[in-house]
Amino acid sequence: MFNLTQHTPTAEQIAAGVIEPDKETKREIIELMTFEDLPTQGEMERRAKGLAFLTSWRSAEKRALIGGAPFFMSTLERVLKGSGILPFHAFSVRDSVETP
Repeated sequence: MFNLTQHTPTAEQIAAGVIEPDKETKREIIELMTFEDLPTQGEMERRAKGLAFLTSWRSAEKRALIGGAPFFMSTLERVLKGSGILPFHAFSVRDSVETP
């Protein structure tokens, strides 16, 4: 499963088969997944297509681990599926402590 998140996979994710891309590809993924302003639908489509291309070009995997801005996930899922890539949402336990 190709890692299309902005984060390094955990040991558990690696054990489950998540593949971390090379540094240059990771930089491209982070650029495509990072939004500084609210994007248009067209911008999200362009970025999702870029991520699908990276997955197809840089990996033999037909599965991708995704996670990031919630407003982008449905577009990314649709584009990946249309490219023959099955998306899986990242999961990790949130461990936080509230301080007064």
